[in-house]
Amino acid sequence: MDVRCYSISNPRFIFAFCTPFDSRVIFGRGFGCLDDINHKVPFEVSLKALLEISGRRLFIPFWRIHEPLTGVDKKVQHHNQVMEGHIQNLIDERRRDGHSAQNPDLLQLLLEAKDDDGQPLTDDVLISNLMTMVVIFVSNKCIGLSSMCCANGELFV
Repeated sequence: MDVRCYSISNPRFIFAFCTPFDSRVIFGRGFGCLDDINHKVPFEVSLKALLEISGRRLFIPFWRIHEPLTGVDKKVQHHNQVMEGHIQNLIDERRRDGHSAQNPDLLQLLLEAKDDDGQPLTDDVLISNLMTMVVIFVSNKCIGLSSMCCANGELFV
């Protein structure tokens, strides 16, 4: 079997590659991350920042003390607001315009879901669940893709 290694010249490649596919499954559309690999999409920037901060927390036992002292808590708050605002806009747009796709995405399934009392899920619950799904989908796909890479940033194909 002929195995070839291709160099990944842009470090954002793997992350930018993961986000569009997951956003289509979750929201029924992409965010434009691959339209121009050098253009930073705010949702993507915030998601990446939050994933990096979460990863660093594994190595900082007292991160709850460390982050307020270093200003990281403000960054977390900012990036959460960017992501929550974007997801809220998508929820509002979907409620206003409806869903035209034949196959429902995760957003549509959650909008149609009911809580234990038979009431529609609140926006806070929707946003929390959708943010969790985005993080899970993207981080798992990034881990899988990065495991195909050589130590020097080359992709086996």
